[in-house]
Amino acid sequence: MPSETVHALGVTGIFVLVGLPITMAIALAFAVALNKGSKHLNAFFRAVFYAPVVASVVAVSVVWRYILQKDGLLNSLLAVFGIAGRTGCTTPATPCPR
Repeated sequence: MPSETVHALGVTGIFVLVGLPITMAIALAFAVALNKGSKHLNAFFRAVFYAPVVASVVAVSVVWRYILQKDGLLNSLLAVFGIAGRTGCTTPATPCPR
């Protein structure tokens, strides 16, 4: 085997033997911290761990709103090709999901 392959296998082996058990131990410690301790600490940990989920949903919503608004990216791109853009939910004739 080439030396690069042996080196790559060695690094992967070190990761599996050292990195994974450490990561699992830290995850287990956090899980135990979520299930034990004071209610205030428990609520704090849950909020900290759930914040990235909420932040990503908000970020995606903001991007789509920018793309789909009346003078947004989609209508600007369509205007380059001479196509009348969509008006979204700004007119009574356009059906909007409720």
